Amino acid sequence: MNTTTVPPRRRLYTQPGANGQPSVTVTLTPAHRTDTVQIVVQLNHVLPVVFVPGIMGSNLKKSGTENAVWRLDDEEKLGLSMGFKNAGERQRLLHPNRVEVDPRGKVPESPVGVLRTAADFRARGWGEVGHTSYNEFLVWAEKNFNSQRCEGTDEDTYGRLGATLLVVKDGRAWGAQKPFDPLTEDESRSAQGWSYPVHACGYNWLDDNEIAAQRLAKRIDEIIAQYSGGMSRCTQVIVITHSMGGLVARRCAQLPGMAQKIAGVVHGVMPAVGAPVAYRRCKVGMMDEGASGIGKAALGSWGVARVIGATGQEVTAVFAQSPGALQLLPTAEYPRAWLEVRDIDSASLSMAGRMDTAKPYDTVYTERQQWWGLVKEDWLKPKDGEPLTWTTYLKTLRLASSFHAKLNASAAVPYHPNTYAFYGHGVPSFETVCWQIETLPTEWRSKRLAGTQALDVRHDRAVMDGTNPEQLRGAVQGAPTYNVQLLPAADSGDGTVPVASGRAPLPNVHQIFGIPGIEHEPAYKSGIAQHVTAYAITRIAASAAQAIGAGKTTKPGAAR
Repeated sequence: MNTTTVPPRRRLYTQPGANGQPSVTVTLTPAHRTDTVQIVVQLNHVLPVVFVPGIMGSNLKKSGTENAVWRLDDEEKLGLSMGFKNAGERQRLLHPNRVEVDPRGKVPESPVGVLRTAADFRARGWGEVGHTSYNEFLVWAEKNFNSQRCEGTDEDTYGRLGATLLVVKDGRAWGAQKPFDPLTEDESRSAQGWSYPVHACGYNWLDDNEIAAQRLAKRIDEIIAQYSGGMSRCTQVIVITHSMGGLVARRCAQLPGMAQKIAGVVHGVMPAVGAPVAYRRCKVGMMDEGASGIGKAALGSWGVARVIGATGQEVTAVFAQSPGALQLLPTAEYPRAWLEVRDIDSASLSMAGRMDTAKPYDTVYTERQQWWGLVKEDWLKPKDGEPLTWTTYLKTLRLASSFHAKLNASAAVPYHPNTYAFYGHGVPSFETVCWQIETLPTEWRSKRLAGTQALDVRHDRAVMDGTNPEQLRGAVQGAPTYNVQLLPAADSGDGTVPVASGRAPLPNVHQIFGIPGIEHEPAYKSGIAQHVTAYAITRIAASAAQAIGAGKTTKPGAAR
């Protein structure tokens, strides 16, 4: 009797490789293992994931050269390269017309799934986005959603994705703001029928986000074409965004024909109607803000401030020439009056006739004379820079105003119809920005200028150097000098985006989660945020599979 055991046969199923063609990874086994491996070349239904980063999250280089201008490979190096540049040097270097996306950023050094070499990662766009901010999430997504199917082993089919779906099948504890629909077995099964190659799409975040939206649309078309034909089928992508990338993706979905090419969108910590902290940084920089706005664990408050801009002069020099930056300001749709001035006794002063945050482009952002206006005109002409005129600034501002109008109230479709989102709460944030007026010196307390008169102090009577506090001279000769102090954050959010803006998509999305304690820059490093993303991708993928089924074509998960 022959007692020889016949080794089992293992089956490996192909998935799209770095170039879009069927690929399989085979690991060498010890010599004593002689069982055969059957490689099954299958028809792949592909639903690529395209990640869009936030402002400052894309690597930039000098246009037409290989000279890096903004490279997020290492926070310390970036801090050293940017931290000691004055306002004028920043203005010349960070100009939207002189930079372009740099695809040569750092990428993983170890293989991830079918991606083996630096060229593989860069072909997916990973080198375009900040390694320090996004590498962890991109690797997580690629591993979780593209585990190789392998039968005849101890691994479950699509093991990583299956394990993730067990965790995310019921996320009511994650702060769902609408009635929560747990994942069903059918949805999980449908999700496991797709391949999800993870791509990234950087953009010039200094320039108009309208241009960034067009770049994203072009990239989506290229990705769909890459996975169409041969043994692959692809008609749509899933878009995942961080921060300002959400504004880019929303506008992209509004472009002709693009909504149909996007199966769904996941927005993370998006400033849906802007963030008042953008105004604050233009006035006093970031030195006194703390580190909660952009990754305190990485740089610390000093380093972050030096990179973004320690003073209002440093921030304004770049901000005023950059439509993308201006598009982070609170829009007319921001849900409350966000700019306040308080008298010495902390009473809020009436801004009627002077400032209307419901019409910020007509008052706050275009106020040329009064000290509380967004831009101090002198700061448009910093030493060592290339002076901007007020007219040039207003042209840039109009680009921001036009973009906001397209996104929000005047837009027919403010969000893609299959959208999920999450925001942070519980971290001190600026839902409002408040100036507190104080007297200086003490002997003037009995002669204090009426607060309403202080509101009319012109820039030329303000000793403003872009740090907190600033000083106002009395509007009339002999009147006292005042300190005006921008108060610390007193509201809830993720450190950059307040709840009022992060939660604003609620009426227009399938589901939005309010996640406690997550900070803005590292939001996608949060385990809860990753599980929320997996939940959203699964539901989007299931609805895409249903749509394919309705079209009477082979559905993902069907005979392969």
